[in-house]
Amino acid sequence: MSALTKAPACGRGLLIAETFGPTFQGEGPTSGQQALFIRLSRCNLHCPSCDTPYTWDWSRFDPREVSTRHSVEDLAAWVMSRPTRRVVVSGGEPLLQQGELLGLIQLLSGRRVEIETNGTIVPLPGLVELVEAFNVSPKLASFAAPGDEPVNAEALRALALTGKARFKFVVRDVG
Repeated sequence: MSALTKAPACGRGLLIAETFGPTFQGEGPTSGQQALFIRLSRCNLHCPSCDTPYTWDWSRFDPREVSTRHSVEDLAAWVMSRPTRRVVVSGGEPLLQQGELLGLIQLLSGRRVEIETNGTIVPLPGLVELVEAFNVSPKLASFAAPGDEPVNAEALRALALTGKARFKFVVRDVG
């Protein structure tokens, strides 16, 4: 992501862990389709088996080394300079930054945007209107860290009612 200009440390912009692609979406109905990825930093859950602990685990990672703040304009320019039409926003938990995320997606005309979320936060109506899909991966109590509240029924209901939610459940064992 070196081509992007860092936004001021305080103020507007999105906290980014990494951007990459084009590569292929590996999950859900669009699996196998070419996509750009924007991985946002920060998460409201602390799952021991998380595959992206560098977005939230400050006991193992220094947030100043694994995340940077970038303007929505620079992120949009990065996306729009590439021919890939699908953009996957993941995290961490992207909906923690949905106000700025909405600003970014408004600039991505002609792109199909998917947001990968843990389903704990109700999406803004403007975000619902602009995204193609929410890839919702609720964390069962057996996956989440003690003390986390991985299930928010209101948020799951709101996501389901968008008609754009694709649910995926991560389980530890069969049976």
